[in-house]
Amino acid sequence: MSWLSGTWLSFFSETPPSAQSNVNSMRSGDRMYYHGGMPSNATQPEFGGSGDQFDLQTAYLRAFFQAASVYYIAAIFLHYIVPRVYAVRSVQVSSRQKGQVRREAWSSIGPLLVKAGIWTIVEYLYHYKQYSPTSPYSRYNKMYSGSDSSIIGIGMTVFILDVLHDTWFYWTHRLLHNKVLYKWVHRMHHESRVPTAFTGYSFHPIEAMIVFANEILVCFMFPIHIKVHRAYHMYTTVIHSGGHAGYEIAPCIPTIQAFLYFVWNGLCRLTSRGKRELSWVSSRLNTVAHHDMHHRFPNVHFSLYMTHWDKLMGTEHKQYQSYVEGLQNEGDKKTL
Repeated sequence: MSWLSGTWLSFFSETPPSAQSNVNSMRSGDRMYYHGGMPSNATQPEFGGSGDQFDLQTAYLRAFFQAASVYYIAAIFLHYIVPRVYAVRSVQVSSRQKGQVRREAWSSIGPLLVKAGIWTIVEYLYHYKQYSPTSPYSRYNKMYSGSDSSIIGIGMTVFILDVLHDTWFYWTHRLLHNKVLYKWVHRMHHESRVPTAFTGYSFHPIEAMIVFANEILVCFMFPIHIKVHRAYHMYTTVIHSGGHAGYEIAPCIPTIQAFLYFVWNGLCRLTSRGKRELSWVSSRLNTVAHHDMHHRFPNVHFSLYMTHWDKLMGTEHKQYQSYVEGLQNEGDKKTL
């Protein structure tokens, strides 16, 4: 796999002047290492740790294994196991295509390879910051490690990531519905008119580069723990599968905003005014049906976690509000 290490080396070949004297590269067999010049016996990247050698190939393979394991385990669980042990609330009105799951499972490999590359870049940026802290890249790099993060701090980080991810997804999704991009790139995802949990990453690798690029950008926007970054984006992998599963398990896509919704739910159900407020809150959080409608009506519902962008930009389906109100009534199984 020398082509892989060579590709990564060329991508990261630029070395800041401040580190020129103690940064070098070495080929050992088929693996390429980045040396920060500090004495260490480490020869492989250690996620969330440090070491003066960064093995790009090992980092990439590990990232791919993590992404693929999370994605396929979640998809198998949601598609094959949950409907057999739980009375799911279906949101779909037609049947899936023959061989659809097999096609989607195979076509998800490309985006997973891209996501692994994104994670490898992020991990490299973190290690680069440790050994070249004065370089321009490192000064703007907000990633950190250690055990001093509080629960509140992590919660705030996840909340901000949710808002940014939702915004990035909405506007890049709208971009992908441009006539040219839709024809040559995004149409692949819409081949699944009745989604399954395997539809989550069943799209073109170019689309993956566009959709996942924000995972690098957030590293330069606000402080984020390296392990929180990886864990959060592993979780979003599950969200993409769950959002295409075709049934509702919880009233809303499971995010911190949805958790706050459940807290608000308990406080609001006591009064009629509270119920009206609950309807206002829940209508601004996403559901599986919200994105499932997008596969049937491609000109509506471009958001991911929350619905405010669809409301502001006039891309919400006129029947969605009535569906949300129906979810609040226990036992309501209507579809759109």
